[in-house]
Amino acid sequence: RARTADAPGGAEAARPVTLTNPSDEPRTCDLDIDAVAADGTVVESDFAYTDQLAPGESTTVEAFDFIDSENLEAMKTATFEVTRVSAY
Repeated sequence: RARTADAPGGAEAARPVTLTNPSDEPRTCDLDIDAVAADGTVVESDFAYTDQLAPGESTTVEAFDFIDSENLEAMKTATFEVTRVSAY
């Protein structure tokens, strides 16, 4: 696995993910994300996590920082799907 920022064309693969706590209580949030090719195959999977967001607070984290180098090209055209969300 290569750090996307260090690979040729890799900077475009990393994606910012904004997590927002819409509740009225502090929450820790995590989610799973798939990068999906046009044919529906999953190119890469990753997760995003944040610790204790205050009510209404948002934060942005990077997803897909590390991906398999052979998937760099496919990541440029992938769509992204959230497959699981948890707040606790």
